[in-house]
Amino acid sequence: MQGIYIDELGLNFVKTCFKTYVGDVCFFGVFIACIFLLFIRPQKLTKSTSAYVLLLFLTIFNPFLVKLFFSYFHQDDVYYRFFWLLPVNLVIAYSATHLIFKLHRNAKKFFTFLIIICTIIFLGSPVIYFSSLSKLPDNLYKVTDDVLEISEIIHQNSDSNTLYVAPASDLLMTIRQYDPSIILTLERDRVLCWQGAPLFQSLSENGAYQAQKPIMDVIYGGDTSNPTKFLSSIEITKTQYLVYSKDVNISSFLEDLSYQYIGETDNYIIYKTTQL
Repeated sequence: MQGIYIDELGLNFVKTCFKTYVGDVCFFGVFIACIFLLFIRPQKLTKSTSAYVLLLFLTIFNPFLVKLFFSYFHQDDVYYRFFWLLPVNLVIAYSATHLIFKLHRNAKKFFTFLIIICTIIFLGSPVIYFSSLSKLPDNLYKVTDDVLEISEIIHQNSDSNTLYVAPASDLLMTIRQYDPSIILTLERDRVLCWQGAPLFQSLSENGAYQAQKPIMDVIYGGDTSNPTKFLSSIEITKTQYLVYSKDVNISSFLEDLSYQYIGETDNYIIYKTTQL
């Protein structure tokens, strides 16, 4: 993870990575309890699962071994991916299902099911996640209608199969999922650095960040004070299209640079660069 380095944290590296990875989700304790229950059961499969998790904690999650060996690989920013090896969802789902089917009366099964669901919800991310469910888009792709409209507008304007786009920050994670022909010229980590995320400030002196920053200053911050750097950034990143929020007032600035307005959605405006 960005900003978390084994040379600085030493034996605390694994703990810090894990806390950052888990975040506010609190049901890891439920996972540990389920692992213990699987271990004391006689089935070979459940004992094997427990042994597998124990092996992970004795090896790649062992802070002493990680400090001794992992520091030589210089891959601190991707260590968190080892946490994907933990079968958290599978173990909790199996244990919950086993508990429910051990009960004989349907009423007990039903109330146990409700308790388990509520536990998972409130130890996970209840308020943010469930409040967002009511806002799910109606389209087949489950992305905002803006994403579909932006993609259609850009494709109508270009004959190229590959499109280089600098999108609004809240579109970074969805626009390429819907349209893989769009190449993002602003990288997620650099955007998070620009937004001030503490874990990504180590990128502030990075060459790629410096190359992308002038575009972010304009389309995110509305800073039009340095058109020369902006034009240079457009050229370096090969950006062809700018997609920015209607809350950012830069239309006159772009038109002064002879950029072409090609359309808009309910929340975004799209301009085409003319220097490439």
